[in-house]
Amino acid sequence: MFQAATINSANKADFYKELCQQLKGLLHGESDMIANAANTSALMFEMMPDLNWAGFYFLKSDKELVLGPFQGKAACVRIAVGRGVCGTAVEKGTSILVEDVDAFPGHIACDAASRSELVVPLQRNGKILGVIDLDSPTASRFEAEDRAGVEAPDFRRGQLLAPAINLRVREHQNFEADVSHAKKGRAPAQTVPSLVSNRTPKRYCCRFLASSSISSYHMALRTAKAAARGRPRIHAKYHIVFLL
Repeated sequence: MFQAATINSANKADFYKELCQQLKGLLHGESDMIANAANTSALMFEMMPDLNWAGFYFLKSDKELVLGPFQGKAACVRIAVGRGVCGTAVEKGTSILVEDVDAFPGHIACDAASRSELVVPLQRNGKILGVIDLDSPTASRFEAEDRAGVEAPDFRRGQLLAPAINLRVREHQNFEADVSHAKKGRAPAQTVPSLVSNRTPKRYCCRFLASSSISSYHMALRTAKAAARGRPRIHAKYHIVFLL
């Protein structure tokens, strides 16, 4: 069982460094995004002083954020991109630190007691997945050091919230040759060498490293699952070759 350790550092840079290490330990080995987001919000709420709300909103379309796991009072379920602090952070693609929420035009309160807020977009491969939203009942609770701490790679890029399974969707016409080379343990032609294991492959697996779109992601995932069952699918434009 994970046991959070009290962080006694008065230096915020050291505080967030330690918090990040604890977060890595908490999420280690788990690939479910909802479970990881839930534990991340719980750890932040427990360890970060003077918060009354900590959680996530996930971008479900180009126009709307939807409430994810959180700690605190019941919150708005949907927020339009461009509205409130969360929607504005997504629209601008940058973190927003609000010292006084009453002074922020169109502020949407998760908790009426909130007086300050910090919203940091979660990004991976240049795409916004959602936001981390932190509220405090104290005005000017958040400072530049808090913003920098939550913007650390393990938070901001969303890597700890993404499934452990990664895919690389590639444009390549030489799919069958790649499969043949891969089965022999050799690097496929025109393929990134790091994708090939030194061990003898027993089945194909997914390692989703990048995807140009959600549709490509689902297509690649279906292809990889079929490959794992020994029935590789060939797509007209995209394919994947992955080995254990």
